Amino acid sequence: MVGAVVLAAGFTLFFACETSLGNIHDFGGHIWFAVGLAIAASSTWWFGLFDPASSAGYASHRAPPAWVAGARSPPTDDRVRDVSAARAVLVSASLAGAAACAVQASRARAVRRRISWAPGTGTAHEAALHARTIGHGPAGVVLLHGLGGSNAYWGAAYDTLAGTGRLVVPDLLGFGASPRPPVGYTTDDHVRALTAVLDELDVAGPVVVGAHSVGCLIALALADRHPDLVAGVVAFCPPLYPDEPNARDRIARLGWLEDQVATDGPWAEAACGWMCRHRKAAARVAAVVRPGLPAPIRKDGVEHTWVSYSQTFRHLLAAAEGGRWLAHVDVPVELVAGTDDRVTDLGYLRRLAADLPHVTLTVHAGADHDLPLTDPIGAVAALTRAARLLPPAHASHQA
Repeated sequence: MVGAVVLAAGFTLFFACETSLGNIHDFGGHIWFAVGLAIAASSTWWFGLFDPASSAGYASHRAPPAWVAGARSPPTDDRVRDVSAARAVLVSASLAGAAACAVQASRARAVRRRISWAPGTGTAHEAALHARTIGHGPAGVVLLHGLGGSNAYWGAAYDTLAGTGRLVVPDLLGFGASPRPPVGYTTDDHVRALTAVLDELDVAGPVVVGAHSVGCLIALALADRHPDLVAGVVAFCPPLYPDEPNARDRIARLGWLEDQVATDGPWAEAACGWMCRHRKAAARVAAVVRPGLPAPIRKDGVEHTWVSYSQTFRHLLAAAEGGRWLAHVDVPVELVAGTDDRVTDLGYLRRLAADLPHVTLTVHAGADHDLPLTDPIGAVAALTRAARLLPPAHASHQA
């Protein structure tokens, strides 16, 4: 029973590792750590791995310990070898898990060194969506976070964009502090909620939309459906794919749980359901598995529901319609991606930039899927350049 409980705890950590944040990341080191830890702890009960008396009993062929079920006579040499081999395998697995965890911790420390983040400022609004605004007058820039994120992703470094006009940073529908309806997370639903909050905040447009990950798809859909609202788009780490099979295949290859989400597997819903029922515990797990991220971003990473997550994934990410919207819009679009980002299809982005005259591509060597966090200076510079395209009414607000 003890071993089973420990093993279950290990796999619970495994699921939480994979789903603690909506944006898709590589949790390989922590997965092996969780599995190795579970095996090691279980082995102490199942095999008496750290019980010197038990080991001595086997070595001297004394009567076997009482925990060996059904034992009636001293173990044979083959049995001793089998148990010794099992112990060696368990110890090796545990050490491999610990080593992987050490590697992942080292990577987390490197990420922390690269991320300089402070919480954004401004005024909070409870409208069609929860939103944070900075400044007055015509809106200049709207920032959209990715799947499973919140407006906290855009920290204080982006507050300087208020110099281009009023800065608007909402939580997407179903995420962060925004409403979480039981259904309704299609592309049209997300665009409708976004236009509603902009209307409530008296944003008449046009604005520059800066977006990260899945937020890029909402930005392109907004530009496609409401061209009067959008003057330009800067899309960081855009998950654009040629078609749905390519999208699902690429996401599925990122990890086991990503495969479950991409293929509508049952375990993804179970893991997300656990997080929704135990948000505080899930946030603590997120702090363990993603220590490189700022605490508020980790905390907001579990502020969603399975419906909001899975339907947004299905209707936006997996549907792979972003390329069509991108081709149809008539405003400048800058795609910004990193060479180490496993989510983006860099080859497809290069083809889009080559084929569409209004699209440019900027590639950052060594950047991953959290490029707006690791290079906020470069991201703000890209957004500031795009804001120069805003009409003269914004000129008096620009820094």
